[in-house]
Amino acid sequence: MTRAFLLALIAIATVTGAAACGGSSASTTTTTTGPAPPQTFASQHYGFRMTLTRNWDEHDAFVDWDAKSLAGDENPAWALFTDADTGRLVIVASTPTGMGLPAWRAAMVRGHPPECLESSSAAQTSLGGEPALAWTADCSAGGYDVNKLAALQRTHGYIILLATPHPSNAAENRRLFESIRQSFRFTR
Repeated sequence: MTRAFLLALIAIATVTGAAACGGSSASTTTTTTGPAPPQTFASQHYGFRMTLTRNWDEHDAFVDWDAKSLAGDENPAWALFTDADTGRLVIVASTPTGMGLPAWRAAMVRGHPPECLESSSAAQTSLGGEPALAWTADCSAGGYDVNKLAALQRTHGYIILLATPHPSNAAENRRLFESIRQSFRFTR
């Protein structure tokens, strides 16, 4: 008797729930698209690889960088990665340097566009197992918020920039930049 009573309650709850949801017990399937799966991008010119989602496009550098300026996204010395959906840019470049890491970062700060306000401090981190310094720049006058990283690998100084159209979510930018940093590997 108790078992029959429980089964009846379950049946009533099922019918009542179906009626509350529009009277139909037919199910519908909704297809959602998640984030694009990851893809490894590589620069033959600068000897590195990193992981981004598939919605990014890559244009490798085809001339050497002179390390004098960090302005513009059309420089043929940039390994340039673009996300057409968000307008984000990742720029990577490298050049031989005889400087230590603090001096390399200072040179990269001096090379920033005049409309950018560089943070005065940098956090110690690493890039592909090598020492690095990370900081931000407010380039809102130029339309971007920028996360930057300067690193040394053997005899070369590297710079990585993540430029996000302004205004942007700083926490989201840091997460993306950290994911790029963690996936970065030197290939030579």
